[in-house]
Amino acid sequence: MRFYRDTKHHGRGSAGTTIIEVLAYVTILAMISVIVIQTILSANTSFGGLRASKEVNLSALSALDVFAREIRGATSVDTTGSVFDTSPGILSLNTTNGDALASVLFRVENGTLVFYRDGAFVGSLLSGSTTVNTLLFEYAPTQNSELVKITLGLTATTVKTTKSETFYTSAVVRSQ
Repeated sequence: MRFYRDTKHHGRGSAGTTIIEVLAYVTILAMISVIVIQTILSANTSFGGLRASKEVNLSALSALDVFAREIRGATSVDTTGSVFDTSPGILSLNTTNGDALASVLFRVENGTLVFYRDGAFVGSLLSGSTTVNTLLFEYAPTQNSELVKITLGLTATTVKTTKSETFYTSAVVRSQ
């Protein structure tokens, strides 16, 4: 008597998979999942760094623009009300408001850069997540003008990233 093997349902020709094949597929899937998750986490960290860098740069641009504009529009630097060559420095400017004399003051309060006009608080010059590390004013008077050099060190902190940078500018009092 002869027995024939049915290759459609038994043995090597069957449509099922072995446990070793299933383990191999699961291992490959797990490795691909780990790579995808690491890529997503890396992109998230990079995004946080870019956000912190953007905060620092925008705050610096805004603050240095206000400094330059106010210094150029001032009539003189108030050397008695200013603190030069130390950080945090204070810059006090004499200006005019129409025909009346006025004053402008820049200083650091609780880690943020603030701006006063005639003793009244105008506002902070930085975004909420940015703090001041260094604020240094250097005064260089000449016979015909007054120069103010500014060193501004800022730090922005996002959820997982901290970015610090130092910025420099100078401006000349034009209304002398």
